[in-house]
Amino acid sequence: MRAFLFVVCPLGAALACCGGSGTSSSQPSNGDAGADGDAAGPPSVTWFSEIDPGLSGVNVTHQPDLTLPFSGGIGVAVGDIDGDGRPDLVAPSGLGATYVFRNEGAWRFAEVSAKSGVDGHSVANGASLCDVDGDGDLDLFLSTDQPRPQGTLFFYRNAGDGTFTDETAAAGFADTNAITSVVCSDLDGDGLLDVYVSAYGFVGMSGFPGRQDAFFRNRGDGTFVDLATRVGFDANGLTWTVAASDYDRDGDLDLYVANDTFVEDDGKRPLPAPGNIPGTSAPGPGDALYRNDGPGADGYPVFTNVTSNAGAVVGAPRSTMGIIAEDLTGDGIPDYYLSNYGRKALLEGSSGATFTDATSAFGLEATKDPVGDLLVSWGSALQDVDLDGRRDLVLLDGDLHAVRQAQSEWRATANGFQALQPDLPTMLARALVTADLDGDGDLDLSLTNWRGATRLFENVASHPGSAAAAWIAVVAKARTSASEGRGAVVTVGGVAKTIGAGGVLDSSGPAEARFGLGAATSTDVDVLWPSGFRSHVSGVHANQVLVVQEPALVSVMPRVIAADGKSTATVVVTPAKPDGTPLGPGASVAIDATSGTWQAPVADRSDGSYARTLVAASAPALAAITISVAGTAFAIHPRVEFR
Repeated sequence: MRAFLFVVCPLGAALACCGGSGTSSSQPSNGDAGADGDAAGPPSVTWFSEIDPGLSGVNVTHQPDLTLPFSGGIGVAVGDIDGDGRPDLVAPSGLGATYVFRNEGAWRFAEVSAKSGVDGHSVANGASLCDVDGDGDLDLFLSTDQPRPQGTLFFYRNAGDGTFTDETAAAGFADTNAITSVVCSDLDGDGLLDVYVSAYGFVGMSGFPGRQDAFFRNRGDGTFVDLATRVGFDANGLTWTVAASDYDRDGDLDLYVANDTFVEDDGKRPLPAPGNIPGTSAPGPGDALYRNDGPGADGYPVFTNVTSNAGAVVGAPRSTMGIIAEDLTGDGIPDYYLSNYGRKALLEGSSGATFTDATSAFGLEATKDPVGDLLVSWGSALQDVDLDGRRDLVLLDGDLHAVRQAQSEWRATANGFQALQPDLPTMLARALVTADLDGDGDLDLSLTNWRGATRLFENVASHPGSAAAAWIAVVAKARTSASEGRGAVVTVGGVAKTIGAGGVLDSSGPAEARFGLGAATSTDVDVLWPSGFRSHVSGVHANQVLVVQEPALVSVMPRVIAADGKSTATVVVTPAKPDGTPLGPGASVAIDATSGTWQAPVADRSDGSYARTLVAASAPALAAITISVAGTAFAIHPRVEFR
């Protein structure tokens, strides 16, 4: 580990901006005044101002089932469900109804639950929005950590206008186990969004059957199948959430799984032993890290549990409730920040795909409330709150059921993190989602409380678009990679963000990447697509939402055919240069598969596209398609299922 680390540096300067060589003899620690403070304690700031529910119209209160032995979280989903350009809200309330709010601007939200088609849905703790069917609008998942005979996972397909139809059974999502979070990500690398479902079930407790998480592979025909055990997801912990990012930088998405172990981490070393799962004599498994090894010989994706090989800090017992998967150190290598019961954890990645504990170097030690109790940390966000070009950290705290706790806020400075006197109120906080709810360019907060209200906070830290508070937002429009550009890595000024990585308890936010630019009036934007293509846009003017389109196009139709030895699927590739310029006729294009037979060689169709027709095998199989242009392979492997 380096002798001195900084969370982030001014854009374009990486670590050098924080002291030249990147080394120093000291670092502000959590609770120290830091470079801008004084000996009296953390400075006060005014970052957020709560929006009165009377103005916003958002009046939702969490109603947990107090007859059950445990009820953990409550979430909120933020996204543009009706296509009008404004982020809307889906707010579950536990035992009560699920509410849908259309953003009408100026901090006013209209309750449209009945019109949306989800007004009759109750018993939901979690909500997640993503374009899982790839048709250009956001679909909805609702989940609950309260096992119910009627199910705990529900899928609502968006008709394109913000109205939803329950297609849970038709899509294959039936489940009756305790569920916390739902994360949409193209984990098998076929250009379609899959669905990872986190299970939180106490083994041996009445109503809490123990089971592992679910991985629903997107078949491409509107249906999904759980392949968790087949592809290698073997952990069976109490999972709060997961995050998908390419930690080993090999071109596909790996998975970090956040598990609860009932450990109270007071910052002392070594860590205490895992606590027993209530109702059992067994400790809860710690976090797990899965490396994506791409498609196997049978076409199915292969995930390897590398927890024991990634550094002792990865599987160390902690109670992880949230994950930030980003390059926190500015060295171009992905890291993980974990919220925890007590001491937080910052796992610094290395070029050897292993992690070390960098928590102390960043000043993020165990935090306590005024009476000395450890803070129980849940939702977290690493975002440039004041748009000065450095990412700040907001962390929500709240005891399990009874004690309201102070929140945690840190400002990034040229000398590292600076602890602040938080201006968010004490509460039993749970989920945290950042989004530009009022359309002014900075990121506002949507957060939830256990047995409390879903609350909205306006970002008032700066004047977005002013001389010292410029910003840029990047939306990735995929053509070969999965919808919403999820999994794409956007880099601005040396800061890299993975779109749609997940890691938020019971919740989801907009699939975009936002950056503060400080006093800069323009910037360059790089996008590394899951397909392996790169897009570069130079001299982008500040204070706008930039839409970047993926250069190449791949289509496979249909994705599911009969295993009869004669049914066919057609693969069409329209290759392009990284800048989007079509290659045109005469390009060297290769298309192959792990199963089935081809009717003929690749056909140059003289319009810039190339096609090949695959004939099904006579037995059920999964064919992974490999595509290369001029000898360079696409990182995406579309699949055709012979059923």
